[in-house]
Amino acid sequence: MPESPTPKPHIRGFREAARHRVLRLLHRRKRRTHHVAQDPAHAVVRLSGEITSKNAGRVADNLRNSLRPTPRTLEIDLQRVTFLDREGGKAFLPVLRAAQQHGTKVIVTHASAQARNTFDRLGLTHLLDIREGAMPDGE
Repeated sequence: MPESPTPKPHIRGFREAARHRVLRLLHRRKRRTHHVAQDPAHAVVRLSGEITSKNAGRVADNLRNSLRPTPRTLEIDLQRVTFLDREGGKAFLPVLRAAQQHGTKVIVTHASAQARNTFDRLGLTHLLDIREGAMPDGE
């Protein structure tokens, strides 16, 4: 009886190791979602990766925390955001409510066409000051 061909162990191990490395990089990339630079007048939150239903709660918490102490302006930089779905866009609602209560202006910079479309579908375009590029100095 002829033996059935089986993959060599070292090849199967190499493929599994490569797959594991790729999954680890993707997971690490999704975990890193924000960076905050803050001064008393102007706080900047730089979001990155995908903003979806899986991390919308954490993103909302981080955005709300950036309002302490209360800045006059909160800039949310989306330059490194690769994807923003409808549920991820809802993460902006709690920060908008809190900012309105504190009199803080919320500005979204580097918003991609896809992110602007998501905000538009959620009806947030009239609540957010959305800009394609960076915020000019002195604002």
